[in-house]
Amino acid sequence: MMRYGGLLIAAALIIGLLGGYLTGKRAGFTAAEKELKSSERKSSERSGSTSGHDWQRVGNRRTTSATSNHRITSAEGESLNASFNPLARVVELGQSPDPAERLGGLLELAASLRAEEFKETVEAYIVVGNWEDRITELNILLHAWAEADPEGAVEYITHKTLPLKARAAVLTAWAKSSPDEALEFARKYDRPGQANYVNPLLVGVINGLAQVDPQRAAELIVEIPEGEGRVDALRGVVITAMEDGLDSALAWSDGIADPNTQTEAMKLILRNVAARDPVRAAEMMAEMGDAPAAVEVADRLAYSFAKLDTDSAIEWTRALAGEQQSNAARGIMIALARDEPHRASEYLESMKGSTELNFAITTFIWGAANVEPALAVGWIENVSSPQTQHKMYRHILSRWLRNDREAANQWIETNTLPPGVIEALPLQ
Repeated sequence: MMRYGGLLIAAALIIGLLGGYLTGKRAGFTAAEKELKSSERKSSERSGSTSGHDWQRVGNRRTTSATSNHRITSAEGESLNASFNPLARVVELGQSPDPAERLGGLLELAASLRAEEFKETVEAYIVVGNWEDRITELNILLHAWAEADPEGAVEYITHKTLPLKARAAVLTAWAKSSPDEALEFARKYDRPGQANYVNPLLVGVINGLAQVDPQRAAELIVEIPEGEGRVDALRGVVITAMEDGLDSALAWSDGIADPNTQTEAMKLILRNVAARDPVRAAEMMAEMGDAPAAVEVADRLAYSFAKLDTDSAIEWTRALAGEQQSNAARGIMIALARDEPHRASEYLESMKGSTELNFAITTFIWGAANVEPALAVGWIENVSSPQTQHKMYRHILSRWLRNDREAANQWIETNTLPPGVIEALPLQ
């Protein structure tokens, strides 16, 4: 039997959780819920879709699986529902409309299955679970199967027509016990002629190696084209590296030879720490100086810090410099513009002349426009681009006129606007 905790880590890698760990069963389901609810809406809109309903009516007639010759008779269906067993449970989960219930139930079910029970369970879920739209859930079962019976799972994906992303779940588990064999299998699906192609099976191998050999996983990542594909693969490695603690993750990142990959790894580590402990992340950033990772994560860190302790976050930004300070100021605006627009405006005023504030100002304007339109439009003249200024005046003033024509007209009459703005507004 597999440990439930190990499956939670696997689920985090499969789902691709942004910015953190799967710290608890329910906590790990938020990102998956959004994906799965969206998938369900798409599925319900498809005309003629009956996937899953055959098993729902298993007590009334026989059902033939599209992926096997196994038939479920009425008597078998009654037997399935009369007592708890894996097939009955997977049918129940496949028919559940609640994505969080399905995901949590599948994690528990996968942790309890014997090796010989996986094939029939996987095929049952393929029949009842609308698996094309719920690939994450199928991947949970496939990954667990490969943990319990690598040879059986690999044999299955070799002879079954499944998406590469589903096969990648098997490769993730297989790579932990047989990395060379898993890598050889994955390379069969490389596409050398496509410069930006990301091989999902290679990503699966990397995610598996991350749990047993993070350094080798990092070395393989450079084979993935730079961009979102590489970052997604690296995210799984970082999640695993941080399981052993921040110091261990930092030591691992220091050993990455490729500078671009190292920068991406540090950005992911900083984002993770910023979300959980912004004070510690601020200390790390101060030690990093103007390193690219520190510059790029400054806005996210400032946002998290301000939500925890606004005064300390503001003082921290004053000690920064250059692009790092500019990005941090934008993070402060994301945190304050809607909820505390006057305080945000005072902060911007106090920062004038100390750093480049254009992005922070535009963030403030859009954020404050709905709650304090007069305050927001008063800052538009500080935006560097005349075209952006015109767009902002037209958009915010038009909406203000619809919501409070008297107040908007009064502001327009007492302020000087650039040429063409008034003509572009709706009739006053």
